[in-house]
Formats: sequence, C-alpha cells, structure tokens
Amino acid sequence: MEDGARPTYVTFWADSARDSDPVRDHLENTPDISLTTTSVREEIPPDQYDRLDCVVYAPDSRSNWIDHLEQLRETLPALPIVLLTDDPDGDSLSRAIAAGIAGYVARSADDAPARVYAEIERVSAPDRSAAGQQTPRMPLEQLDDREERRVKERAMDEAPVGIAITDPDRPDNPLVYVNDSFEALTGYSPSETIGRNCRFLQGPETDLEAIAKLRAAIDAAEPVAVELRNYRADGEVFWNRVEIAPVTEDGQVTHFVGYQTDVTARKEAEIRLARQRETLETVLDRINGLLNDVTSDLVEAEDRDAAERAVCDRLVEIGAYQAAWIGNPDLATGEITAATVSTDWGNPSDESAPVAGDDDPIVAAVTRAEETGRTQLVTGAAALDRIEAADWYDGDGLEGIAALPLSNGETAHGVLCVYAGEEGAVANREAVVLEALARATATTIDAIERGRLLLADEIVELDIEITDPSFPFVTLAERAGPTISYDGAVSADHGRVRLFLTIDAEPAAVSAAVDALSAVAEATLIHEYDEGNLYELVMSETSIVAALAARGATTRSISAADGATRLTVEISSDRDVRELVDDIRARYDGVELRGRRDCDRPPTTRQEYLAELENALTDRQHLALRIAHASGYYEWNRSVSGDELASTMGVARSTYHQHRRAAERKLVSAFLDR
Repeated sequence: MEDGARPTYVTFWADSARDSDPVRDHLENTPDISLTTTSVREEIPPDQYDRLDCVVYAPDSRSNWIDHLEQLRETLPALPIVLLTDDPDGDSLSRAIAAGIAGYVARSADDAPARVYAEIERVSAPDRSAAGQQTPRMPLEQLDDREERRVKERAMDEAPVGIAITDPDRPDNPLVYVNDSFEALTGYSPSETIGRNCRFLQGPETDLEAIAKLRAAIDAAEPVAVELRNYRADGEVFWNRVEIAPVTEDGQVTHFVGYQTDVTARKEAEIRLARQRETLETVLDRINGLLNDVTSDLVEAEDRDAAERAVCDRLVEIGAYQAAWIGNPDLATGEITAATVSTDWGNPSDESAPVAGDDDPIVAAVTRAEETGRTQLVTGAAALDRIEAADWYDGDGLEGIAALPLSNGETAHGVLCVYAGEEGAVANREAVVLEALARATATTIDAIERGRLLLADEIVELDIEITDPSFPFVTLAERAGPTISYDGAVSADHGRVRLFLTIDAEPAAVSAAVDALSAVAEATLIHEYDEGNLYELVMSETSIVAALAARGATTRSISAADGATRLTVEISSDRDVRELVDDIRARYDGVELRGRRDCDRPPTTRQEYLAELENALTDRQHLALRIAHASGYYEWNRSVSGDELASTMGVARSTYHQHRRAAERKLVSAFLDR
C-alpha cells in the first residue's frame, strides 16, 4: 500500500471462530486490507458502518446462515458482501443472490484466499462512498459453470410452469430440484419431493400407457410429452401435461428436466365433448339403419358446415329423397334462407340451386316450422302438383315435403327441409326417423358451437348497445319503467323462449307496454319486490338471446334504460366479432359495439360446471327451479308459497313440487359428488 493511501476496511463475519482460517489469515497479512473479525452472534459495531468497505461472510454450512445474511442486508443495504462458504444448495444460493451479494467464492477452491481478495478489490473502490450507493451485483460471467447454473435456478424458480430436474446417475432417478410452480401445482414442498422419484404423483387413475411412454423415452434419452392424470398432495386428481427432455454435457445425459402444466380445464372440456358425441352416436344408431352414414358423418363433423353438409348429402344419396337443404333465419328479414343445399337434379350440392318459389307451400311450411318448433308436412296432392309445375323444380315424382326445425333447448339452428321422391318417405315411421335426425343434427351443431367456447384458451367479451326504438327491450323500458335487467332464459313450448326480466315499474304499466309489443306472446308477473318485479316473457319471435346463441355466442347480461339496451356477450376468440355485430345491425338500427375485452379462460371451469348441471335438468325441472329462486322461495323470509309457484307454471301443487325436488336432488348430488 502506498504511503498515505487509505486501506480497504473489511469485516470477516463468521459463524464461529476458527483457530486457523486460510482466507482470514491471507487478508490479515495483506498490507492494503484493514481486517476485523466479528462473530455472527455479535452485531457489527455501528461505529464501523461509515468506514466499512466490504464484509466477507464466512458461515458454517450447518447453520441457518441465509437468515443471518438477509438480516445483515436489511441493516446495511448498500454494503458489498462477498459470500465465502462450502457447497450451498441451489435454493440457498438463489436467496443469497436475491439478497444482493456482490460476489461468491467456494471455500473448497484451492485459490480461495486469492479469489476473495480479488472480489474485495472489485467491489470496493477507493472513492466509493457507502452512503446512498447501490450495492454492486455479482456478475454472471464471473461464476464457474456449476455456479452459473445455480444463478439461473432463480429464473426457473419463478417460471409460470412447474419445473423439475432429476439426476439419472443416482439410484431411481430422483428429483434434485423443483420450482415454486411445481409446489403450487402439486401441493408438495421441496422437502417432500427432493430425493424421490416423481412417481409419487401417480395414482389409480394414472394412465399406464402414458407412464410406459415416459419411461421408454427416458431410457432412450429422448424428449417426450404426455398428458396424464396425477394426484396432488391432498389427493385431488388433475390433468398434467408433462414434457421431459434430457440435459447433456459432452454427449452424456447428466439430468432430465420436466415441465408440468395443469391442463385440467381443457381435458375435462374435451372429455365432455367426446362424451356428448358418444351419446349422439348411440342415439343415432338406434333411429334407423338407413341413416347410419349420416350418424358417422355427424359424429366426425368438426364444424357446423361439415355437419350440415353431411346430413343433406347423405339424405339425397340414399335415393328416397330428391333434395335436402338447411336454412337459417335471416336477422334482418326474419325469413329462412338456404345455407346448405343438396339435390339429385342439376348440380348436386349447389348452394345456388333454387329450392322454393316465392309463394309456394314450401315457404309456408318452413316458416311455420321455425315459428312453432314443430315438424310441418306438405303431402296434399294439390300442393305437390303446384310445386312440380313451378319453373324452379327440376325433379320427378314429388311425394311429399317435410320441414323439420333444428332446435335444441332454447337455441334454434334453422330448419331442415326434405323433398321425398318415394311414397311414404315423409310419413309415419320415416317421419319419426327424420325428426330424430333433425334433433341429432341440432345436438351436433349445439355441441360444436358450445365446444368452440369451452375449448377456447381465450374468450372475447363484447358490450353491445342497441338504441333502435323497435327493439323490444328499448320499447318496454320507454313504456313501462326506467330500468330492465335480464335474469336468464329457458326454452318454452313450440320452439319459443321464456325470458326472465326484472322491471322497475308498476304491474299495470308493464301489462300495457307488453300488450303493445308484437314480439311478446305472453307476460306473467312472477313475484313483486321493492326494487322491481320479476316477469316471465314468452317471445313470439326469435329472441336476441336465441339468435346470438345460434351463432355460438352466450348472453351474459342485458339491461335497458334511457332509450338504450346494453348486452354483454361472450364468444370464442376465433369468432368474427364484426360478423356477429353486423348480423345484429342487419336487424336493428342504432347498434354500436361499445367495448371488447379479450379474456384468458379461467383455470377453474365455473361456466362449464354450471352448463353440466343445467344439462342434467329437464326443461320442467329447470323452469320450476328458476321460478322458485327468482320468486324468493329460498330466502329466509319466504314470501311466496308452493301453491303460487305451481299456479305460475300452470300445474298442480304436487306436480310442481315433484319437479322442484327432483331438480334440487340433482343439484345437491352434483355438488357433493364433485
């Protein structure tokens, strides 16, 4: 040290005093180092704070040294600390780095004294002021390979997916590292997992084939990905996507790294969808051997167009039918327009082929089927002769026409229209087969539309405003009361929909307003509240709720006030938002998209759970339960009786209670068995 130069003041902070410490002895004999030794059981004297340049912390590896280090950092947040210790575990080294150590030297290194001195020189400059100075950080490039891996563990610790590392050189290929997400996913802490083979996550429902695939890949030192059922620490089963890859060094496998992701929501949705399709296949197999090909095509259909195309093509191919087409209601006009067409005349499967005249009996039958939700037949000789004489008809020997609604619950998916070329092909048993086929088609379309939303990783939530005075909710709010809110919907008879609305208005005003609305067939006051009255409205035309559902959208809320109606709608992210909004604009004026939110699908499937419960209820059970709930029947100060609820449904008291109790039993069983 040059004459007059300031020495570097260093405290050697140790867990215990050793008779001889090579690093401490080396520093004591270094001229430009002024060294003091302090035990961790003693605090560093405060009078040394201002002049102290560096602390060399030399803990005993068996002590709780990381806590002492973090306490020292709280006391001296800007002071450089060089860690000198035996081989620390990865978690402790990660915590030490997080605490801001400026350097690390392994005590076992042959040149440990020289390396500690070099670290002191690096972190302690002569002109450095301890006060207010940011602590020097330990540069990654100064670590050796093994130490660098430990630093990188911090990044793995905080990764959003579970990460686990095993050591195949040890017996049974045990875990040597797990990150925080692994613990959150499985419920097992590192102390419960390190040193064990990860088969402890397996259980009775774990797929043995997936396990065999994992083992074969590990034996071959190849990457692999499987999805299998695993068990959390509390016994809960979850679907785990496991991706494993070998880690090599100089061509030799040193470790295996595994990534775990909870895919329970997606797998359960896929399983439900597969079960729906399996049920559909079972139902369709029973209806008629003649339509086995249709069954197969429906089960395999990946989208709505494919399902519709399969039905129309197969019906025409069997020879009993000359033409088949599916039409969907046009939101702008309310008319049915052919979307999928197949004929045995002209160019089959030609969407541009004419399928009906402007005023022939087919139009009336299709319209009636869509309005009532019931099959309509055209079999009269005069009507069939009129159709055969039309310019657009290019068939031969028309024997009858069936217009079959494609309806599933509250959602209508259009009408299937079939032209029979053989006698009796739309009558008696054949008509029953066609009706079953129409229901199966509607079920398939509904499963496809629901599946798109269930399996979507992301959904889009839309806020839509409608100010058209002809929109029923706008009209009702203007004529009856200041505010209207939507409380849900269920299917009604004849393909119509029951909407439940809370209206803040006197019953007389609501009754007068409803009477003036052609879109409402019936309106019933369910219950009166201080903040508004609950009504059941049966719509005489396709409601906005059903129209949106037919396009794969779910209505979450509706409110009407001050001449405007606000709808909150959910669709899968692969849907065309503009097309959906344009469909509504085609029917109503003053339609504006006020908000759009892209939402990640939640890890818990509340929406799917509710849909599963709803599917377990019959329509009458659903209606009985909704009326009871909306009327306050389950409130502690119940203000409505079972007789009143039965009267609302138009059934006997015993029948009503039978429906309600059956629904309650299903809900309780579903909750307790979940």
